[in-house]
Amino acid sequence: MTHWLERRWSRAACLAGAIVFVAAGSLGASLLLKDSPASLPAPAQISETETHFSPGRRVARKPRTTVLCEQEVLQGQPVVPQEAVVKAVEAGNRPVVADDEPVFINDEEFSRNFERKAILLAKAGQCLSSRDMKKQLERRQVTLELPPPRTTVLSPEEVYRLAAPSTLLIGSLQQTRTQPPRFHYVSNATAWVLAADGVIVTNYHVFDTTELECFAVMTLQGEVYPVTEILAADRRADVAIARITAKDLTPIPLGKSAAVGAWVGALTHPGSAHFMFTQGYVTRYQQIGSRKNERPEKWMSVSADYAIGSSGGPILDRYGNVVGMASMTEPVEFDTDERADIGSTLQMILKLTVPQIEIRRLVVAP
Repeated sequence: MTHWLERRWSRAACLAGAIVFVAAGSLGASLLLKDSPASLPAPAQISETETHFSPGRRVARKPRTTVLCEQEVLQGQPVVPQEAVVKAVEAGNRPVVADDEPVFINDEEFSRNFERKAILLAKAGQCLSSRDMKKQLERRQVTLELPPPRTTVLSPEEVYRLAAPSTLLIGSLQQTRTQPPRFHYVSNATAWVLAADGVIVTNYHVFDTTELECFAVMTLQGEVYPVTEILAADRRADVAIARITAKDLTPIPLGKSAAVGAWVGALTHPGSAHFMFTQGYVTRYQQIGSRKNERPEKWMSVSADYAIGSSGGPILDRYGNVVGMASMTEPVEFDTDERADIGSTLQMILKLTVPQIEIRRLVVAP
């Protein structure tokens, strides 16, 4: 009975509120008409960027053209000048504007293009052999001069636009034991440019594969290059720094550690969906204990989504710097009686990424 009365009272309150709202709207409309001039002048020619009102009324300003970051829109922080955004962008690139047409990616064609070009490189013997790769995975550090981190806050659109040309599809080709040998495209992951002279980064487990495999990468523009050397690697940190034959690439700078709660974007190739950009936040940092004389594992968890094929993808901050790298996912399930037919027990999926400090450990300044 009590619940029935509560429902009747709730319906009555809603009806009363609706009556008050309509009455107020009618009163407001009558007052507006009362305050309006009896006759309005003929409207002037109205452009797409401004609206004219009767004398004494406010004239609408032109639409904003300055790119705002998420924090500025939500919190009203000072607007980053357009000139500052332009300076943060590499030469030849222009800021994203509303009327830019998106780039539509044909995933099947993208994969076929990679397979065709990578097989030609493998047949020509230009890819690093699996035997040499296993030896070079023992290298622990490399001397590199890294670009300075960016310091200008960018919009998510700008973060994606800057990172996309420097994010790579990395794929493996497996060689058959037949004569003559043939190559098949067997798996793909993600990588990104660390230095302009062909130095890239991905996960260690990407290269930790079976024998008779070789690797190549492809850019967003469809250029394919062979992986020719492993410069440094760390199995526990799941980091590998490699070299490809490309030159004059645009690197993505390493940034500072992102605080828990900070915005991040993940640019990866989940499944067969190439160059997917997802957004989220840093959710926590985790350290996993180790045996005696072993360095503990360190991970950064994020809420930005990714899946199989995303391994090695850059995790970007609001400046466009790399603060982490996609590595693995970990399902969280609840225990139940195996005999109970309750369907899936999955509750959430944790996204574990390599924090940028683990990548820096492999790099020595010249």
